[in-house]
Amino acid sequence: MNGFSIGEAWSQGIAFVSTHLRMILMFVVAGVLIPQILQMLFVGGAAQQMVDMQAMMAGQADPTAMLAAMGGGGGIILAIVGSIITSTSYYASWRHGLTNGTEDTGSTLSYAVGAAAMMFLATIVIAVLFVFIVGITFGLIGVALGVESIGFMFLLGFVLLFVLLWLAARICLVGPAMADARSINPLYGLSTSWQLTSGPQWKIFGYFLLLAIVAIVILMLVGAVVGASMFSMISGGTTPGAGSIVAIVVIGLLVSIPLALLYVAIPAGIYRTIVRHSPADVFA
Repeated sequence: MNGFSIGEAWSQGIAFVSTHLRMILMFVVAGVLIPQILQMLFVGGAAQQMVDMQAMMAGQADPTAMLAAMGGGGGIILAIVGSIITSTSYYASWRHGLTNGTEDTGSTLSYAVGAAAMMFLATIVIAVLFVFIVGITFGLIGVALGVESIGFMFLLGFVLLFVLLWLAARICLVGPAMADARSINPLYGLSTSWQLTSGPQWKIFGYFLLLAIVAIVILMLVGAVVGASMFSMISGGTTPGAGSIVAIVVIGLLVSIPLALLYVAIPAGIYRTIVRHSPADVFA
């Protein structure tokens, strides 16, 4: 186990992706596109959603019927499948890169599907426990202090954000650790990540804080452009044309694919920096 530096972690992550760019890009693009295609086939995609939003804003749609259309008919199952497919692309990318492509694609994908499915189930359990614990903790603090001001709630929100970012720093290596060991056991990934990040946790926290600031700025700029365009069409009652829908989809892909690549690169870079394999392993 070795030390950690933000510069090296970033360099290792970029090298990890660039060295295996063809296969990782194939996995990531599939993980982004397939859920969108499924959504278009079974839910209606961006066009139908924009039409529904227009109808709701005009008071011409039954919200209950709209929610049923989105959540019923396999909508929830579709969301779950899409999440697992996206997660599969990440595990396949990590497994391919960490084995330097020595494992055949079929074996890599079969492992990735199992790991993604197990991690999805574990994420639900963890999320429920986290919400339960945080809810009780914050509730008890509020009752004990008897404070109900907006400032106090803002402070609690800041503390929660701090805790979430710290937890992200502690469990950021779950995916790479599982993929490196070809494990589909989330408990193995969690325990390994917790152990590996115990020393450099605050450096990783700072790394994530910098990334979060940059990501927020970029997403705000992109969201402002896309949001203004969608709101203009919705509020104006204009039926979205093919050109507008294609433009929105393309912009979404231009944002989603690089973000997915970063989601692969950043944990892999941190993992390679802390658990330093030989240079040949990284740049082969």
